[in-house]
Amino acid sequence: MSETVYEIRDLRLSFKDLAHKPIFGPAPEIEVLKGLSFDIAKGDVVGVVGGSGSGKSTLGRAMIRLLEPSAGSIRFQGRDITHLDEESLRPLRRKFQMIFQDPMSSLNPRRTVFAIIAAPLRLHGFDQISNRVETALDMVGLPRDFKLRYPHELSGGQRQRVAVARALVNRPDLLLADEPTGNLDTKTSIEIMALFEEIHAAGNTVIVVTHEEDIAAHAHRIVRLRDGVVSNDDQQRAVKA
Repeated sequence: MSETVYEIRDLRLSFKDLAHKPIFGPAPEIEVLKGLSFDIAKGDVVGVVGGSGSGKSTLGRAMIRLLEPSAGSIRFQGRDITHLDEESLRPLRRKFQMIFQDPMSSLNPRRTVFAIIAAPLRLHGFDQISNRVETALDMVGLPRDFKLRYPHELSGGQRQRVAVARALVNRPDLLLADEPTGNLDTKTSIEIMALFEEIHAAGNTVIVVTHEEDIAAHAHRIVRLRDGVVSNDDQQRAVKA
């Protein structure tokens, strides 16, 4: 039986609706996640699929605790992380990493590729930083001399590969990608998804948050969201040819 990486139980998350705040009194709340429950097993490739406003990106951010749930629970590798403070989360952040949709906004334009990829290593006290950065570039199919370049000198696909390298450099157990191909052309999207398949083959659990059905088709399992809830009839394990 596969080890469970994530256990999500009755997960709820609300935001204050500041656009409709009355002059007196608190702003009303909008519930984005409405009681989600599902598990993710070690080694899965999971597609979290949904249209605009379905709550899929909010779910992804909650799972790696960039957002704190309003209710319910999130267990990662058996540990309840639902309301952990940042200091307690710091060692766990080596184990799960997120790749954002727009690498240009998530990569510091004033830092070289080397400095961007090395930042997590320095944060967590790793040694042999130069070797680890070059190995990460090898893993994502970028030449090692790219470490001297800046984000604006790269194509969209190359920037996304740098973002993946930064996420992989700590050798996490789980990689969560939020719309990783949303700003890429078809050819580059296929290349990025092939890269995720290689990452999975190396033993990682991969979660891809997407609205694109053809991207979700790469997943072994689909968790489909509609209006903040999991559509149980669409939660399935795909059999790949």
